[in-house]
Amino acid sequence: MSAMPVIISRAKLVFIDIEPDSFEINIEKIKLKITANTKRIISVPMWGYSTCTSELLQISKDYNVPIIEDTAQAIGTINKGKYSELFRIKLVCINNKIK
Repeated sequence: MSAMPVIISRAKLVFIDIEPDSFEINIEKIKLKITANTKRIISVPMWGYSTCTSELLQISKDYNVPIIEDTAQAIGTINKGKYSELFRIKLVCINNKIK
C-alpha cells in the first residue's frame, strides 16, 4: 500500500481522484491541493495505465515537488514510448512471502 509510509511517518496524506475514462490522476485537482507544506507527489499507476504524464512532470517542476512513482502494480507500463518506471524516483515492492 503506497500510503503506508506516509501514515507511519504521521505526515498528512491527501488523495486526488482519477479521471474515470483514462484512470490518469486529475491534474487540475493536484494543482488545487498543492500547498507550501506539500513534500511529495506519490503517483500510483495501475493495470498498465500510466499516471506520470508530461503534465504531472510539469507540475513537479513548477512547484518544486518531487514525484515518487509506485510502479509495483504497473511494471512494464509504457507512456509516450518510455517505460513508466523510468521516471524520477521509483518504488517497486513485491511481496514474495508464501503462506
